[in-house]
Amino acid sequence: MIDENNIILAFRAELLEAELVKEDESSETIAIRDGDYDASKHTRESDPVIDMLIEPEDLEVNERPFDPNGKALYVRELYIPAFDAPAANTVEVLAGIMQYSVLVPVLGGNGYDVVALHNMAKYIREVFNPELSSLKTSDYHNISVAIDEASVSPALVGDAWVELPVSISFRVYNNNQP
Repeated sequence: MIDENNIILAFRAELLEAELVKEDESSETIAIRDGDYDASKHTRESDPVIDMLIEPEDLEVNERPFDPNGKALYVRELYIPAFDAPAANTVEVLAGIMQYSVLVPVLGGNGYDVVALHNMAKYIREVFNPELSSLKTSDYHNISVAIDEASVSPALVGDAWVELPVSISFRVYNNNQP
């Protein structure tokens, strides 16, 4: 049986380890830290500017209370299971969608920070690019995650917040078959 909590934790770890690397004012790329990263060996003088893509306190998850008041941008996590069925050779597979919605507040006059909203959605999509994501080949708690697609939906404008959903469709395989 595939534990859905392990799926959520695998995606969350990937997102929270993403870094925004600025080579200069006009160039930004996404990098995923590996386990050997030692911040003490890196300085602003020797390396490009490195910022966390998303700080843990800016990620709304079900396990803890979250207050978005005063935030210029935050990300909401949503796990959507699709189906659980045996695949070829009776390997258990679970398909689903992990959605990370980027939210920015509506400013006076119904405007909002379009650049921040779309840049964060673009960066999240890059983190889960099916061709590049380390989730594609990683093993978390005896499950393998294969990302099928990462896409951005149209923005949803509400009274207080603008939401831009980034959906990552995936399949998870149980590596612990009897």
